[in-house]
Amino acid sequence: MRPTHLDGIVFSQAEMVVLMHAVRPEDLVGIDSTELIPTTPEKHQAMIRAGIEELVARGLISIENGVHILNPELLLIARIVAFPEIVTILLKDIPEAGQQKFAYYQADQFVIEHTMPAAQIYRFATLPDVKAQIERMAFILPVQQKTGQPGYDVTLSQECFFQAREQVMVGALDAAGRMLRAEGLPAATVDALVHAMASPRFSGTVAYLKVEPPRVVDAWNIAFLQGHGSAWVILPEMEGRLHLQTITADDTSNTLFAGLQKLTA
Repeated sequence: MRPTHLDGIVFSQAEMVVLMHAVRPEDLVGIDSTELIPTTPEKHQAMIRAGIEELVARGLISIENGVHILNPELLLIARIVAFPEIVTILLKDIPEAGQQKFAYYQADQFVIEHTMPAAQIYRFATLPDVKAQIERMAFILPVQQKTGQPGYDVTLSQECFFQAREQVMVGALDAAGRMLRAEGLPAATVDALVHAMASPRFSGTVAYLKVEPPRVVDAWNIAFLQGHGSAWVILPEMEGRLHLQTITADDTSNTLFAGLQKLTA
């Protein structure tokens, strides 16, 4: 049976420890195991006992002939999270609101979304397929190019981009503009990019990770920047270079799917 519960289910730390104990991964990708697993064997076992009690009380563990049986859908979720083929980590930063983190675990065409709505609270939602994952990510990153805003498409060195961003962060917009113009960017492009960096509505990064548990063996990254007038996608190009272009809402899903295909094609 393919689960499709987008609303998700939440687990305490103790319950999450039980789920991972059931499948016993060497390590986790996208979840800090040092924060999850207690530091001593005694505390670990005590937390497992507490988690079993909590899951039994919720009807998610049954007891048959003295044996604890974990709900099969939860066991499937635990296996996908513990032994994924692809992990996608999306970080969204909203000024004055902070950072949101979403992780997507893909294995055998199943996709699990993971978030932490509070400290030591683990939420998982099952998505029906990769298309639903991409649609969900596009919803989280609602980039929108202002109507009538011209499009831009440039390449520049990573060093120049990050140095210019640092200048913007300390309020030195003119210095940032000079750096970008010295890289060969047209003045109109520089003005639009600096304005977006100086007054972002939100920014986001997406890291696609190919996993051979427990190791990450390949990766591809995309970044998004939503200003008040323009929206940008930032892609790695050749070694040490970045490709920046403005992006519309209609392009977002295709861009996200193309990033995923870098590791699955």
